[in-house]
Order: sequence, then C-alpha cells, then structure tokens
Amino acid sequence: MKSNIWFEVERFVRTELGVSPYRHITPPTRLGADLGLAGNAAGDFMKRFFLRFEVEPGDFSADRYFLSVGARLTLLLTFFTKPRASRHREPLTVGMLASAARQGRWESKTSRGYTGSGPGEAPGREGDLPGNKRSEGLQHE
Repeated sequence: MKSNIWFEVERFVRTELGVSPYRHITPPTRLGADLGLAGNAAGDFMKRFFLRFEVEPGDFSADRYFLSVGARLTLLLTFFTKPRASRHREPLTVGMLASAARQGRWESKTSRGYTGSGPGEAPGREGDLPGNKRSEGLQHE
C-alpha cells in the first residue's frame, strides 16, 4: 500500500467526503475550504483516517485546522470584536494526509507544504499544480 499511498488517500477522501470523481484533487486541495469539511465532521473524518491508514495521531489537534460548531457560532457573534488571529486556522490538505499516511505518524511541522512529489505519487501530477513553472509555461504557449 505504501507505494500507492497517494491513490489510496485520494480514494479515501473521495469516498468519505462524497467528492465527485470529476473533481480534480491534488496535494494542495484543502479539506475545509475546497471540500467543505468542517466542525465535528472534521474530527470524525480524521479519526477514520488515522484508523484506516494506521497513522499515529502525534501532535494532531482538530482545533488547529477546523473551527468546532460552537466556535463558529461564537465567531459569528463576536466577528468584529475578536482579533483576526483567533479566527485563523491552518489549512489541512490532501497532501498532508498522504504525507502522514506514508510516515505512519502525524507531525504538524513536517506536514505543512507537502507537494505530493515523493515516491509512489501519481506521475506528472506535480506539473499540474497551480504555481508550478512547468504548468504555467504550458498554459501560456
């Protein structure tokens, strides 16, 4: 399974979140902003992810990436009085899931910035990522 980890994680995300097979998922795809995962469902999703891929949760905290339902209501009521930093959450990406599945442990500091270009990744996918020079060059020719 380790050699096909990207495909396994992508299939897991599609199945668990009901993502259409026509929607393009890449390592930078964000679970919250792009795929709509939020609140208590996010914590449940991550528990299933840890079990399915036998990932040690390490320093994972759902609060780092997702607002809970109660926090979203509080945020709505205090939108103009709370400092902006308290509303910010780090994005959790599909690439971060693949990285954790490959390592067998969640480590927040090493999960950030994962591009999905390691062994077992879909060949050529990294060229399709936004901001990739090869991809941008092809679009302008």
